[in-house]
Amino acid sequence: MYKKIDTSYTQNRELSWLRFNDRVLEEAIDENVPLYERLKFIAIYASNLDEFYQVRVGSLYEMASVDTNGFDNKSFMTPNQQLDKIFVATKQLNQKADKIFATVEKQFKTYGIERKKVKSLNQKDKTYVKTYFDNQISPFLSPQIINVRHPFPHLLNKALYVGIILTRKKKKVFGIIPVPSNLPKIVYIPNKSKIRYVMTEDIIATYADKIFDGYEVENTAILSVTRSADISLDDERLDLGEDFLEHAREVLLKRQRLAPVRLEIEGNIDSTMMKYATEQFKITSKQIFYL
Repeated sequence: MYKKIDTSYTQNRELSWLRFNDRVLEEAIDENVPLYERLKFIAIYASNLDEFYQVRVGSLYEMASVDTNGFDNKSFMTPNQQLDKIFVATKQLNQKADKIFATVEKQFKTYGIERKKVKSLNQKDKTYVKTYFDNQISPFLSPQIINVRHPFPHLLNKALYVGIILTRKKKKVFGIIPVPSNLPKIVYIPNKSKIRYVMTEDIIATYADKIFDGYEVENTAILSVTRSADISLDDERLDLGEDFLEHAREVLLKRQRLAPVRLEIEGNIDSTMMKYATEQFKITSKQIFYL
């Protein structure tokens, strides 16, 4: 008989890394850290997590597709077992990060710096935002309705999209609007005494009914897909004299098209949109994270 191996003295590398990122998040809780620095620690946590999913989780997905019986020699977990634990740990960490961010934002508000939702603005400010949308945002948008003639588009890694459930004549369709990367991420609302701003994607989602003429907007959500970036440079090709920079460009372009490993959603999502998202991205509900 095989003797059971004691794994209490070792730990899984991926779960250990998540605990490290938790310690980064702890810096955002410390009241002794300046407020702006606490905000930066939250941003570092999010950036770290993006890289973790693109590289390490992407690698585990590749391993799981090749050998489902393989296991980590520290924790003796298979790739799928590691992924399950990663998803659970990530959702717990994200809940913690959301609470910390809400606290930090509340403290910024005491200094006159506030993020607003378009729907919460007064009529004067809504008029300003609507005019800004008509003149500065709408001309750059490329909305698309998904149907037989227009299949679901490829969503770029970490890019923002507004997903919309539309209805016309009692028939539901899905629409999507890429948030242009050349637009400012935030729009400032004129105010002499305070700094108030709205997110560009919130403006697009708010005025989606102006974009899809003839349709009724039933539901909107902000979408961002994280794709695997588990690609290594091919040394053999480089030895043959291929230009390194050109090869690096090819690798980066390929990363944009690799399999999704995570879908982040902000906003209300109903069962229709959930089912549609899991089918289109070929992911499970475990891989969907709500912001």
